[in-house]
Amino acid sequence: MPDQEFIKVDDLRPYLKGLSDEEIRGWIDDAIALAETYAPCIVKPSFAHGAALKALLRSAIRYSVGASDGAVTQVSGGPWQKSVDTRQAQSGVMFSKLQIERLENMCLIRVPLHGAYSVPLGAPEQL
Repeated sequence: MPDQEFIKVDDLRPYLKGLSDEEIRGWIDDAIALAETYAPCIVKPSFAHGAALKALLRSAIRYSVGASDGAVTQVSGGPWQKSVDTRQAQSGVMFSKLQIERLENMCLIRVPLHGAYSVPLGAPEQL
């Protein structure tokens, strides 16, 4: 768990009204643990993308918690019958491919380019 607390229970409470603080804290801990596997730099004190990580975690948690919401509606008339399932499929994965890509990009080392004929001296700045 990073020293910085990027997302708190109060950040999610308006969206997850039916869950207790302990349940929300569990979702946060799970999300951060999984995010760390894709972006190990989030535990570094110099991590600079805290707001972006918070937005990504909030989005992933809200989707994962609400993945089973919805309903199955059945309509029938004589020999005709129709079922509509509005539930979202839950794959057991917290982050989408795009979110994983964004997490990985948070840890990329970015070295500024000074021009076509310049040579950067020294090691690149680490996150």
